[in-house]
Amino acid sequence: MDTKTVIEMIFNEPEALKYPKIVESWTERINNELNWNLGYFDPNDTAAIISQLKCQESNSQGRHTFFEVVLGGLFARSQYGPRYEQNIDGLTPDWVLTNEPYCAIVEVVSIDPSAEVTKKLNNERIEYDGDRAVTLYDAIRKKKVTYQNVIDRKNLPFVIAVCLSLATSLRDEQLIDTLQNAKYGIFNDSPHVSGVLYFQSRVPLSTSSYAEHWHYYYCANPNARMPWKNIF
Repeated sequence: MDTKTVIEMIFNEPEALKYPKIVESWTERINNELNWNLGYFDPNDTAAIISQLKCQESNSQGRHTFFEVVLGGLFARSQYGPRYEQNIDGLTPDWVLTNEPYCAIVEVVSIDPSAEVTKKLNNERIEYDGDRAVTLYDAIRKKKVTYQNVIDRKNLPFVIAVCLSLATSLRDEQLIDTLQNAKYGIFNDSPHVSGVLYFQSRVPLSTSSYAEHWHYYYCANPNARMPWKNIF
C-alpha cells in the first residue's frame, strides 16, 4: 500500500546489562531487551520506568509499558529527544519528542486479545467484521478525544502509536480503513492528529536482534494541521 512504509532497524546489542533483572517473571530475553532500550533514555525517565515495571510486574499494564519502552528506544536512537510522561496541562503523554524538527506528543495504544470484548457494532459508525478491529477503532478515537484540547493549545504534532504485536489477526486493509474510510475513518474529523504509527513484532524473539523483529508503519493524516516530520 502506498500509505505504508516499512522500516527495519538493526542496532548493536549491549555487551553487558546495565541494570539487574527488572521484572522477575519475564524471560531473560525480554529483560535484556528492556535493558538495551532503557540505556538510551534520560536517567530520570529510566528510573521512573523501572519503578513502574516493578509494580506492574505481570499484568497487562506491564506489557503496555514494555511496548512504550520499545518505541521510546527507537525515538532515542533516532535522535528525537524522547521524554517519558512529562506533564502537559495536566496530561502525561507517553512520550514527548523534544528535538527539532521531530517535536511531537506521542500516545501509545496496545490491543490485548485476551480481554473480553462485549461492545456491539454501531451501524452508524463502523461496519467491521471482527471484535479486535472495533477495539482498535475505539482505542484510537479515545486517545484523539482525550488530547484534542491540549494539542490545539500547544500547536504540536500529535501521533498515536499502536502496538499490534498482540493483534495479528487484523489485516493491513483494516488498519488503513480505520483511519481513512470515507464514511467513518478517524482522520476525517481529526485535523489535530498528525498520523498513526503502527508497530509490530513479526519474528520469534529468539531468532533476531532486539530491534530487527520490530516493524514500523506510519500512516500520515492528509488533513493534519501539524504534519509530523519523521524517518518513516
